[in-house]
Amino acid sequence: MLYIGAFTHGAYGVTVNTGACGALDQGSIEAFGRKPGFTGEGGSIPFLGELAKRYPEVQFVATGVLGPQSNAHAIDEMLDLPTAVGVTNAVVTILTAHAQSKES
Repeated sequence: MLYIGAFTHGAYGVTVNTGACGALDQGSIEAFGRKPGFTGEGGSIPFLGELAKRYPEVQFVATGVLGPQSNAHAIDEMLDLPTAVGVTNAVVTILTAHAQSKES
């Protein structure tokens, strides 16, 4: 389980700064009306762990667009368009906050 604030994700050993958490919260609230949910999958996406080792100072955001009845990786997998739009809008908010933090 991940916690909001400056925290370390055990699966990847990645420390997330408070500014990134604020941007994640803002993006999720604007897109979905609630704070984001976090989960630790025990390194189910090994590539992220490798990126974190190679670039320890970089903050990564991994998103997914699984929505109602999306049936991930099944023969009848589908994309829930409202969820995809919400995730896209949340990422825009996160990138905007990052760009603005670099300008100050």
